[in-house]
Amino acid sequence: MKKYESFDIIKKIDIQQFKGLQNEVITHFHNPKGILFPISISCFGITYPTNNYYIKRASVSGYILEHIIEGKGYVVVNGKKTAVTAGDTYMLKTGESVEYYSDTQDPYKKLWVNFQGVLPAQIVSIYKLRDTVYKNVELVELFEKLYELDKISTDISEIHFDIANIITQMLLALAKSVEDNRFIPERANLIRVELNHAINTSFNLEKICEKLFISKSEVIRIFKKSYGITPYQYLLDLKISKAKSILESGTASVKEISEILCFSSPYHFSEVFKQKIGISPLQYRKKMRGE
Repeated sequence: MKKYESFDIIKKIDIQQFKGLQNEVITHFHNPKGILFPISISCFGITYPTNNYYIKRASVSGYILEHIIEGKGYVVVNGKKTAVTAGDTYMLKTGESVEYYSDTQDPYKKLWVNFQGVLPAQIVSIYKLRDTVYKNVELVELFEKLYELDKISTDISEIHFDIANIITQMLLALAKSVEDNRFIPERANLIRVELNHAINTSFNLEKICEKLFISKSEVIRIFKKSYGITPYQYLLDLKISKAKSILESGTASVKEISEILCFSSPYHFSEVFKQKIGISPLQYRKKMRGE
């Protein structure tokens, strides 16, 4: 994706105040033919951790969907403030007055897309997507597919079917999560939150058990019943997701990454990474950088 130093295009739309935007990577799309498609996107990008990131919009134009990969942030919609953390997704909707910003101590990294059209409006209405924040929605793979589109074209008229397919899947994933979360016990969500905070530590299920006053076997049973995997597998997935982010955006060695994420050794980290992703960490870095 292209890195933009100027944000005049965005500022002309609906942003009132902003800072920390230099830490974003953005791709803009254009519609030279002026055709009104059922779904189109204006831009998408990745916001990297920064403790002074802040955006204020008087009235959102279209829809903004943002998925938190790591860290913590806050979103304020029509005066109501909500904290968001790794694994959370929030959607800002047409006409809403919003502010969103990173936590100063643990700034977030997020994937996002701005889109509009009659089709997303209908999906939002039909499935009653009234919430701002959604929990436990797996959107990373869909964002990765979205980010591949600029390799094909940034002309909306050439990729509008691909756009419609991906955005529709994202919105339906939010709708499904609303239904699924009705049946997820509160204790399962509490375990998930604890695991999200343990991404930079060694796995210690006993600490979670002590904090929640639940036995080890009960923690595993509750979590697996709700999410389909064990707490250990869930945490490994979080660690590998963060490792991918570090490999994409930094120069840290395999040894340094294994230490950051508290793997027992660089060899263990590399083995787990290859099992999950299919290639080694260094091969992944080269692939993402087009080397």
